[in-house]
Amino acid sequence: MTRAVTTQIRIVIGVVGDTDTTALTQSVDAAREALRSGDELVLLAERADVEALDVVARQMARPSSGLGSASVRLVTVADLGAPGVLSAVATADASAAEVFVAMVDPGVRLLPTALDDLRIGIDADASVDMVYGDSFAMATPPDSIRRSEQTVELRPGWSPDRLRTNLYLGPVVAYRASVITDLNPTSAHDLALLASERVRAVAHVPAVLAEAPPDIGSALVDVDAVRRSLDRQQLAMTVDATLASSHRAVLAPAISDPASVSIVILTAGATREVGGRTVLLVANAIASILVSSPDANVEIIVVVGAETPDELARQLKALDPSRIWIVKDERPFNFSERNNAGVQVAAGDLLVFFNDDAEVMTADWLDRIRMHLADPGIGVVGARLLFGDGRVQHAGLVVRNGWVEHRFGGYRNDDSTRPAPLENVSAVTGAVLAMTRAHFDELGGFPEEFPLNFNDVDLCFASRASGRRVVLDHNLVLLHHETSSRKAGIADDEQARFVEKWTERGFGDPYDHPGYLPVRAEPLAPPAALSRLRRTLHGPAAPRVIRVR
Repeated sequence: MTRAVTTQIRIVIGVVGDTDTTALTQSVDAAREALRSGDELVLLAERADVEALDVVARQMARPSSGLGSASVRLVTVADLGAPGVLSAVATADASAAEVFVAMVDPGVRLLPTALDDLRIGIDADASVDMVYGDSFAMATPPDSIRRSEQTVELRPGWSPDRLRTNLYLGPVVAYRASVITDLNPTSAHDLALLASERVRAVAHVPAVLAEAPPDIGSALVDVDAVRRSLDRQQLAMTVDATLASSHRAVLAPAISDPASVSIVILTAGATREVGGRTVLLVANAIASILVSSPDANVEIIVVVGAETPDELARQLKALDPSRIWIVKDERPFNFSERNNAGVQVAAGDLLVFFNDDAEVMTADWLDRIRMHLADPGIGVVGARLLFGDGRVQHAGLVVRNGWVEHRFGGYRNDDSTRPAPLENVSAVTGAVLAMTRAHFDELGGFPEEFPLNFNDVDLCFASRASGRRVVLDHNLVLLHHETSSRKAGIADDEQARFVEKWTERGFGDPYDHPGYLPVRAEPLAPPAALSRLRRTLHGPAAPRVIRVR
């Protein structure tokens, strides 16, 4: 028995003369199974494409037991690639309270529950204008393996910065018709980018909606569309054409007026063996900064404690007397207090908090930070950090059940741990963390009630709560000789305080997924990734949780 729905979902499949008839038939049959009373399947073709019209006529004449009272109709336009196509298929039906439109490529097979799952996302919040979900990666040929053995592509919550570099939304994205009717996109990526600039909220449904071939249009990056989006938003970045691929676009800085930067480093003067020699970590950190950042509008503020020898402070100052400043804080060590003390003397428009055991690896690292922080929607920028042996130490933080973990910690530094060039994450480590001075002051600085741990996470959560995004740039790479500066460990009182302060955010991460594997590898683990997917759907069902961003 089909149920009447107030939200109509309109599935639109474009047909041209050389469309694979078998793939189209599979898509049409699957869509008919998924349609509910009030829904609609639209086959879209050009008026002059006689072959396509013949294919559509034969499809519409085929009986289907799964169709119920939902309708199938043909819409013709002069040119599938010309303006006005969306207005032809997204016009609201007077009998439906709301209409959502999903453009589906021939060859994509909706699951019977797909539209029910989409409606869960739509109903989660009245402001949702865009909803997407997970999918199966279809085998080649399609029926060569059982569905239970197919790879499931699990997607994170709404990540607008990732969308600029990777069309990760999947083969089924439904848009509120009123939001897209007047748009004239050139591709699925262009449609997603255009819509993202005007939607109120986006929902991700952690449920499999469809099976799809790997290289359909809804997975391909449109570099020209990315460029246009950057231009529309007047962002200080461009696309690096030399690094672009069919599934990834790498953004590069386009800075015309570099913002001044203050880099704050806390140190006790620790040494460590690095590369077979004993290294004064803070001197190594400062040297890497000076080599990569010779411009005069970058200053380094070194905060030392009572335990730091005065002679060391003088030696550090001497490395570049015009750009290095020493601040002495003789209070007991408190990470937040000392960083805040460093900021008090900072003159830069941008702040970079930098561990004394970090080391710059990318020459354009500060320009990459500048380009992100020129976007008013971004509050915090983090980097990809590597252990000395080349494995990943940090690629963003994930929050699970009140606990915070480094994503991909211990995994190899390869594409399996780089889901996209840019990602939005819940938080990044304070080992390398950047934000504007204005935003830092707006948030009140680092939380001094967290002297050792969770201070970086708290700052990121506060930024997100203010409406800004936290971005992790995988092309911003540094070494991190972790735990060299102080003893590692989590204090129970800080853990309890963090959970109490951020109860809601601390137990739900919009960029996590119920089906993701554990995020940290055991020492010397084989290559793996947070997004490496389970080969079977057997076992406990994933919670049907909607995360709206």
